[in-house]
Amino acid sequence: MITLRKLLLAGNPLRTLRSSLVNGPTTALLKYLRSRLPKDEESAAPSAVKQDPFALAAQSSLTSKVDLLLESGEYFLSDQTNQAKKWQEKQVKQAAKVTETKRKREEAFL
Repeated sequence: MITLRKLLLAGNPLRTLRSSLVNGPTTALLKYLRSRLPKDEESAAPSAVKQDPFALAAQSSLTSKVDLLLESGEYFLSDQTNQAKKWQEKQVKQAAKVTETKRKREEAFL
């Protein structure tokens, strides 16, 4: 007997499933999920190795915010460091805006 322990829908185009599918038998849920796969994706899987829909969903999921933070190294920075970095970026933007505003004012007086 197949039992479903966890169903993660984050990053999944299927945001919600009918409660009858989730609460029903696992085989019905798997059948529904397999029916939602595009035909070309099914034929791309090797016939000798059968992949379940959950593995396919995990492979094709979009990168999450945490993944992006891990890649850039910002995930491990302290809150104080993050706030200082944001403040610095804000100061740079403000300085650019002030410079642009001064330039426009001088153009108006020429």
